[in-house]
Amino acid sequence: MNNVDEISKKILSIGKNRYTGLTNKQLQKLLFIFYGIYIVLFNKSENEIINRPFENKFEAWVHGPVYPEIYSKYKKYGFGKIIYQDEFELDKNNETVVEFVLNNFGILNANELEAYTHSLSSWRNARGNLPYYKRSASPINDKDIYNDFKEYVQG
Repeated sequence: MNNVDEISKKILSIGKNRYTGLTNKQLQKLLFIFYGIYIVLFNKSENEIINRPFENKFEAWVHGPVYPEIYSKYKKYGFGKIIYQDEFELDKNNETVVEFVLNNFGILNANELEAYTHSLSSWRNARGNLPYYKRSASPINDKDIYNDFKEYVQG
């Protein structure tokens, strides 16, 4: 099993090779999509989420879901691309989901990924009635994330 930092590094590494790098905003959204797809693939239902790739610490920030620990790590890059060069293997399940996410969402720019995550009920539910410009650190619920990605994964 890998941790959130290792999965982030793998996303960045593949992003560097395929797309000449990813921004922190792109990383945050791709990491969230990874998490959502993973919990649908490896759990029976939204009521029995026991298999997670890492602990859910996503928050509903203004520009979409953010994992604060990973955001802080790469904050120094600002809006620029993060160039990460290490190559390493993830466990089979994580590797498969990372590849799927990048093949299907990696071509989207940061604003397109933001728009996509803003369309998800999990982000909207966590923000409640906050205006779009107000800061929030509200946690994003696993059950809502599962329901957002269930239809995408299961068709």
